[in-house]
Amino acid sequence: MNRLQRMIVASFLGMPLIVSAQGTTQSGALHKPTEGRVTNAVVGDRACYLTLQDDLGRVSEEYATFEICEQKPSVIGQRVVLTYKMGEVNAQSCGGDPICAQHDRVPLVVHARILNGPKPKAPTPDASGRLCAHDEQVVFACKTGEKAVSVCASPEASQTSGYIQYRFGKPGAPEMTLPATRLIPPQAATGATETYSGGGAAWLRFRQGTTRYVAYTGIGRWGSKGETREVAGVVVEQSRVANRNLKCVGKVTSLLGPDWFEQVGIQRQSPDESFSLPAP
Repeated sequence: MNRLQRMIVASFLGMPLIVSAQGTTQSGALHKPTEGRVTNAVVGDRACYLTLQDDLGRVSEEYATFEICEQKPSVIGQRVVLTYKMGEVNAQSCGGDPICAQHDRVPLVVHARILNGPKPKAPTPDASGRLCAHDEQVVFACKTGEKAVSVCASPEASQTSGYIQYRFGKPGAPEMTLPATRLIPPQAATGATETYSGGGAAWLRFRQGTTRYVAYTGIGRWGSKGETREVAGVVVEQSRVANRNLKCVGKVTSLLGPDWFEQVGIQRQSPDESFSLPAP
């Protein structure tokens, strides 16, 4: 890798990452390795944690975007070239809460190029804020203010093949991916449709411990004069109780409904599993 390729400049607060020595880059007083062999990559509550060993045998742990942990082919065991940008991860005080408003600013690995390997495809957002890669199917996507939510699927997703994932974060930099590994749709989430008087809803529920994230769309007579209105967003449930509703803002992309559920084998976990639309 030549000097020009290592001249990585982070625009966040104007803090530059500058080249200091071959195989390293500098952020303030920190020297970050840019070349080495990845010995481990683990999805954590704040970021993807990369363990990197350089040519001198020195080992370091680096923060990376969650996509680095999931990219195919895997970076584990591979010699890589890392690209950093200043970014944000949830603060330690957040205790793993993905919608916590407190963040730490850190040098974040945004690309890991495997030497002598193909360049990975990174999820890139469009105007809707979707966090799916160009070769993935967008099942659900919208912005919820400064952040975005997407449900992404492999093109061949079915009851027995492919995958679906829930992603949440700033456009271009997902902070959460569920499930962390790529599972076939029936193992990744549950979902169904509900019928109400004058309308209905479709929902898709992902789980992480006792916390659940439910992407939904709905239609009903919620206007001041009984006009029909549509709603969409994500409800965050703690111990089965809805405690936050992240409403979609602007354009919404959604395939949620009986046809798609049947195609990929999504169904209720049990006959009594349901979802109630939050107040519009």
